[in-house]
Amino acid sequence: MLVIQVDLSITPERSSTLACGAGHTIEAVHKSKMFSLRKIIDPTKLIGALK
Repeated sequence: MLVIQVDLSITPERSSTLACGAGHTIEAVHKSKMFSLRKIIDPTKLIGALK
């Protein structure tokens, strides 16, 4: 996992919390229907949260 490469002492719980906080929602339209893709993790934001 990416977070382990940045912080070897990170716990699974903290990793999960940071990943959720570093996510964002993307909205897209397909065949005239709106879709929301939730919690797309932004790797740059996730690494920044670890430092």
